[in-house]
Amino acid sequence: MQITPTADGNPTLYSEQFASHYHSVNGSMDESNCIFIENNLAYYTANYLPNIIHIFEMGFGTGLNACLAVQFATENKINIIYHTIELYPVEKSIIEQLHFKFPNREVFKQIHDAAWETAIIINPYFTLYKHEGDFCKYDIKSNYYNIFFMDAFGPDHQPAMWEEIILQKIYNSLLPNGVLTTFSARGSFRRALQHIGFAVERLPGPVGKRHITRGVK
Repeated sequence: MQITPTADGNPTLYSEQFASHYHSVNGSMDESNCIFIENNLAYYTANYLPNIIHIFEMGFGTGLNACLAVQFATENKINIIYHTIELYPVEKSIIEQLHFKFPNREVFKQIHDAAWETAIIINPYFTLYKHEGDFCKYDIKSNYYNIFFMDAFGPDHQPAMWEEIILQKIYNSLLPNGVLTTFSARGSFRRALQHIGFAVERLPGPVGKRHITRGVK
């Protein structure tokens, strides 16, 4: 595992196992904000005015998406219940070397210090459940989540996570109007989402990425 700087001044990691970076080298925080906060969490909040939001994240990784969700929940005073799953947790010694430019660095520490497989209250607006395991084998609740962050490694690096059987599992986990976003805009992937039943949009991506995908159940 190698720590790599990115263009927005925040780090990412490079996985030798998957021959891929965890985030875009054009800006790790910019990428996460664009894909998962602006085009998913903020989009859902603006359109459906929820009092509570249930989020599932595939790929906890560095915890960047979770930290940004905490920030959004706190600033907007919206209750978020956040489930995330990770098969390969990053070693604590590496996490301690990651210096993201968060307004509240303590949240990053809280999220990584949080016990696995139990509910941890990060603050009055955010409850975290971290699950260690393989999403392919995970018994995810049906018709429960409002939002799905699909943040596995890409189709060329972790193809099992992008198969239609997994996309169907994600679809089943979402409530009506539930929103999925991800960095991939590959045509075959978007067609598979449509075949399952998602209304699919190809949206402008962050710096260095022409398009991303949003699917609404």
